[in-house]
Amino acid sequence: MKRQRTAYITGGASGIARALATLLLSQGWRVFVSDRNEAQAKQFADEYNTTSKSSALSYAECDTSSGFVKPYLSVFGVDLTGVLYTIALALQQFRRQDPQQWSSTSQRVLRGEIALVVSVCVFYCVPSLPIYTAAKHALIGLTRSYGKLLPDHGITLCAVAPNVVRTSISSSVFYGQMEAQGILTPMEGVMDAFTDIIESSASGEVYECGPKNRWTKRPGTTYLDVESEKCCELLLARAEVLH
Repeated sequence: MKRQRTAYITGGASGIARALATLLLSQGWRVFVSDRNEAQAKQFADEYNTTSKSSALSYAECDTSSGFVKPYLSVFGVDLTGVLYTIALALQQFRRQDPQQWSSTSQRVLRGEIALVVSVCVFYCVPSLPIYTAAKHALIGLTRSYGKLLPDHGITLCAVAPNVVRTSISSSVFYGQMEAQGILTPMEGVMDAFTDIIESSASGEVYECGPKNRWTKRPGTTYLDVESEKCCELLLARAEVLH
């Protein structure tokens, strides 16, 4: 006999999560939803179970105040949260500064420039480093979105994403292995990327630096279709007033 499948869905009293719960219920699943809005979760369960004459949908209030064992997220603290704090402080200072011409090769007048050091993990997934990769993926989203908004305020934001560079993070044995295979990224190429950021006053760009002492600006994801592009334009217009 085929075992009935069960799903646990957080935030299941409304929106996308509720739609997913409804879909799974229609396919014969048992569903348990938790939600901060207990009344709405109860209403959903009561309505479904009454209509379907079943008890396939259960619910509970999501208690966000009780203590629980937190996962190990220090990587997020260093590689994401710490970066956000740094950017916030930089923006406070830059907005107090008078605009000036920063480079001889660019006519752009700026209050300040922010350049992040990220990693090729913003482009590529490393299965054994899921939290680190997630943190770095967050930074590429931050750079490509906020970096297109900040120039209106005389500030730029870019990121440099080097492959493995010899630093103090890993052992000399590891770097020796990389170097022997010709896949260690020279520091000079990374510095060239920073120089381009400073001289060109680019913003919203992510520079990938590879082992062959070269860098390239990596393009962002293309839109699925015209409708997706229009949707993002409307999201921009709606949220822009917050800045």
